[in-house]
Amino acid sequence: MSETASFKPNIFPPDVLAQIAPDVLLQKYLQIGLRPSLRKFDEFKPVVIGRAGVGRYESNEPNGDINGVGSVLGSSIVKSGKTTVICLISGAIVEDDHELVNDYRTKLEKDIIDSETHRDSKNATVYTEVEISRGGSGPPNEEEIAISQRLYEAIYHSGLIDRNALKIQLESKGGEELEQEFLPQTGYSFVLYATIQVFSRAGPVYDLCYGALISALRQTRLPAVYIAEKRTEVGVRRVRVEDYDLECDAEKNELLKLNEDRISWSSTFGLVELDKAVPHDEDKMEIDTDGKILLAELEGEAEENIDTRIMVSSNGSTLSGLSVYGAAGVTKEDLKKAFHLANRRAQCVLNSEGMKM
Repeated sequence: MSETASFKPNIFPPDVLAQIAPDVLLQKYLQIGLRPSLRKFDEFKPVVIGRAGVGRYESNEPNGDINGVGSVLGSSIVKSGKTTVICLISGAIVEDDHELVNDYRTKLEKDIIDSETHRDSKNATVYTEVEISRGGSGPPNEEEIAISQRLYEAIYHSGLIDRNALKIQLESKGGEELEQEFLPQTGYSFVLYATIQVFSRAGPVYDLCYGALISALRQTRLPAVYIAEKRTEVGVRRVRVEDYDLECDAEKNELLKLNEDRISWSSTFGLVELDKAVPHDEDKMEIDTDGKILLAELEGEAEENIDTRIMVSSNGSTLSGLSVYGAAGVTKEDLKKAFHLANRRAQCVLNSEGMKM
């Protein structure tokens, strides 16, 4: 008596199929007019923006001994879905010439600019460090480095921060006006650093990192800087520069001046083609499309594998930045639709309560 072998099809749940064959899972959802997250094609996730409340000069935040003694000058927290992004702004003091020359040389060595690039730009930027929580410690990976570099370039080219806004106007500790002969021969400026931490990521995180950085910069307060006497109070942090003692005031500060018209919000879209080989059943939903679908705010492993992406920065009415990856097949109509959705998203977010001062 012979035995007949039988084969049973394996049925995988969506979360497993997303890891094994993300493109197959995505096509199954798109054919019925939905996404794996059950959002519409042009639907964005709600975003909540607020202060982290750990800034040195955020005296209105009830955080006990944290405020007034730390080095954080501005902070923000952004939540979207299950993803949380925290941004902390800190600073340092450098000589103007030293900062310009070192930054210029570093960029030349890394081929970020060429030797003909104008080095006396009026724009300033923020040195960012992005850390995506992944359950272990280690050096930054390629994605973290790429996002950090893009944030640095985005702030610089947007013209959000004027270099003069970071220049330090030295004062006397006692409040008297300093005579010219007692003033340093070189000028000093603040340099800003941003530490951005991402928790529970659910897709591309650049948009949330950019939003957290912008929000934190709007809350950043710079301390008043004095030329202190030789004998200073115990416990006051000082920095030795040449023959001068520069002291940051523990209370007196002013808000960082930003070019408010340059504030924008970033939106990322994925462009995916419907697989015509998939049979169209009667139960399938009729989709009004030419074979390509633009997905707003990618989420999940299935959508994160989309290669063609359009990244748009907008202030709600004006386009301030555009990046296209995997541009083959991207048409003018695709770009127009992305611009329209990005403007609508920016208007909603930038006018929200969390983005107001």
